[in-house]
Amino acid sequence: MYIFMFSCLMGGWKSSHGLSKLSQVSTEFLQCPYFITGLSDGESSFCVSISKYKKLKTGWLVRAVFRIELHSREISLLYGIQSFFGVGNISIGKTRDTVAYSVGSTQDLTNVIIPHFLKYP
Repeated sequence: MYIFMFSCLMGGWKSSHGLSKLSQVSTEFLQCPYFITGLSDGESSFCVSISKYKKLKTGWLVRAVFRIELHSREISLLYGIQSFFGVGNISIGKTRDTVAYSVGSTQDLTNVIIPHFLKYP
C-alpha cells in the first residue's frame, strides 16, 4: 500500500521544482484515491449543523456537509475532485477569492463520500 501511495503521490506533479502548487496537478493524478484523501485531510471539513425548523415534525433540521475550500486559482482542481466523486457542487465565493466543492446530499455522503474515506484512509 505504501509503495502505491508513494508512486501515486510522486507520479502526477508537473512542477520541475518539487511539490509546489495544487493547480499543477495532472488529471491523471486526480484519479488517485490516496491523493484525494490526502488533499481532503489538509483542506476539507465535515460540518454538521443543527437548527430550529418549525415545519419539521421534530422542530429541528440536521444537515451534514463535506467541503473543500481553496483559492480561486485552484478551481480546476475542484472540478477534478467533483469529477472523481461524481457528486457535489462547485461554488465561487462572493467576498473572498475562493472556490468550494461541497456535498450536502445525505445520500451522496452516505453512498460516495464516507465509503471513499473508509476504503482509502
